[in-house]
Amino acid sequence: MRLRTAHGAAAAIGADVVLEDEPLDEKPHAPAGGAVPLATGRDERGRVASTEAARALAKLPRRTAFRPRNIPVAEAFQYHYRERLAWLDHRVKEITAVTGACSAGVTMRLRRAAWAYAWSEYADTLAAGAADLDRAEQAARLAEKADKLDWSAWTMACREGQARDSRGTDDDLADQRRAQADFQRRLAARQEGSK
Repeated sequence: MRLRTAHGAAAAIGADVVLEDEPLDEKPHAPAGGAVPLATGRDERGRVASTEAARALAKLPRRTAFRPRNIPVAEAFQYHYRERLAWLDHRVKEITAVTGACSAGVTMRLRRAAWAYAWSEYADTLAAGAADLDRAEQAARLAEKADKLDWSAWTMACREGQARDSRGTDDDLADQRRAQADFQRRLAARQEGSK
C-alpha cells in the first residue's frame, strides 16, 4: 500500500491523497544477496569462514530477542497457540533467510499476524463444529487481517533490505562522497562562468 495523489472518484470528492495498493510490477522484491552472510559466510564444516562474514552474522538479530512470552492459554486454544508459535518461528526464519534480517518492526507485525491466524483457525473450528455462518465470516475477516499483516511485514522487510543494500560498504560511500564533491566543484565552476 502506498499514498498516492488522488485521482478519479477520490479527486472528485475533494481528497488530496488516497491509500492504494501498488500494481504487482511496483511491489517490492527481496533484495538480491540479502542473506549472503549466512549462505557463503561459512565453510563446509559450518564454521564462520572470514572476519567479514563474522561481522555480518553478528549484526543479525538474535533469535532470543524475539521469543514470544509465555502466557497461560485455554485448553481449547492450545493447538492453535502452538501452531501460532510454529508459524511465527518459521516466518521469521524465512524472511531472515530471504532479506538478510528481520527487524523488531517486522517481527511485531508478524506476531500480530500469527495471533490473527490462530484466532481465525480457532473461529473456523468453532464455526465448523456448530455450523455457524456468522462465526465462519468472522474467521474469514481474521484471516484477511492476518494476510494483510503478513504482507505488510514482508514489504517492510524488503524495503529494509533494500536500504541495507543501498548503504554499501565504506569504500562505496567514500567513492560516492568523492563523486559528489567533484560534481559540486564542476557545478560551482559552471555557475561562476555563467555570471
